[in-house]
Amino acid sequence: MKKILFTIQWYGIPANIAASANALCDDIIINSLKQNHELEIHILSYGVSGYPLEDEIGGVFVHRFRRSKLWDTFIHTRNRDNSLYTRTIYWITRILMRIKQLLFFFSFPNYEPIHVHHFEKKAVELHKKHQFDLVISEFNGVDSLKAGVAIKKYDVSAKFLPICWDSISGGRLVKWMPEKLCRLLRRRLETEVMNIADKAIIMKSSFTFHETNTKKLPYYVKFKYLDVPYLNIQKGQKDAIIENRIDPSKSLEFLYSGTMGDRNPEYLIKILDNIGYNVHIVFITPKQYHARIQSLQKNYKNVKLDCLPYMTHEELTSYQIKSDVLINFGVSNANAVSGKIFDYMRLGKPIISTINHDNEACTPYLENYPQALIVDERISIEENCRKIIEFFAQINTSSVNMMRVLSIFESNTPQAYIKEIYSLLNDE
Repeated sequence: MKKILFTIQWYGIPANIAASANALCDDIIINSLKQNHELEIHILSYGVSGYPLEDEIGGVFVHRFRRSKLWDTFIHTRNRDNSLYTRTIYWITRILMRIKQLLFFFSFPNYEPIHVHHFEKKAVELHKKHQFDLVISEFNGVDSLKAGVAIKKYDVSAKFLPICWDSISGGRLVKWMPEKLCRLLRRRLETEVMNIADKAIIMKSSFTFHETNTKKLPYYVKFKYLDVPYLNIQKGQKDAIIENRIDPSKSLEFLYSGTMGDRNPEYLIKILDNIGYNVHIVFITPKQYHARIQSLQKNYKNVKLDCLPYMTHEELTSYQIKSDVLINFGVSNANAVSGKIFDYMRLGKPIISTINHDNEACTPYLENYPQALIVDERISIEENCRKIIEFFAQINTSSVNMMRVLSIFESNTPQAYIKEIYSLLNDE
């Protein structure tokens, strides 16, 4: 029996506490691997009060470790109501983070070396006990990634596979550091990791960056480009033909799920307020964003806005299915594909996505999906209103062939990841 260890940040903790796009990707891969009873799967991840440090979930062995009491309090309160207490905890945590970033400026992006060392130590202890054949470590963040590095340095015979949900050297630059230095320090970490990795899974969204900036480096040959594995279509749906219909006589149901940190919904709301239909938009997002979204309601008469907190993926799916259209908001980072678009695609639902620059990472994917509309915020409200009405008409006269979606976006399936994992386990 082969043994696999995942060093990741969250596993088996409810989404209202530990909501994370990375965690959902990890879950999808792990759930697919669980189907092979010849594998013994272990997880090393964060622990929070109220949940056991040692657990077994669906045949997966879960090992957790605790961080500080302040961090534990922050995790338990960050998605709760926007009270004085929760805001105080949030700002104390933010201030301490800034202090750490200053103190450990030149070890960036590892500005929590004590915590990282703790993660590394726990990982090596687990390996001594279980002798893993393969260690899979996620980035972001640094701690879970370096835990895998620590095992590989301790035992070179263990296979090591980093999965970079965000590019290490090509990721988002921080504003508080000179751009060249930030890129240099990120590259330093990437070099350390990739030099000892047996293979690395890199997101396709960073392909152009790496082709330009990384291709000449010796570790580039280890890169395997895939995409976030959200296109997890159930067996019974893989050959389905989805018929979506828009009924203008009823209030149209729109849904967005995800964080709102650098996303602005106002432009799209303004368009939907002017298309001549009644529209209801549900935002499923952390509670700290609810007040900002709900404050927009006073500006619109044809659009009703509601906010719900993060929930389990199963609960989220029920809301997605009931919606007429699913929303994505573009971001400024040209190397960051929003994984939610593939979560939307797995259900064959219509998608509207906004962009505000020419290099939006989601655009090439949405252009190949049969029922997607890209709304460019740089053109007039009137033109975009016309495009949305035309899009509704197109939805009513077309369908989504799920087999074709799977064919086009094969690298977004969990099976693509399983193939790479098996090749390492079998020394291919």
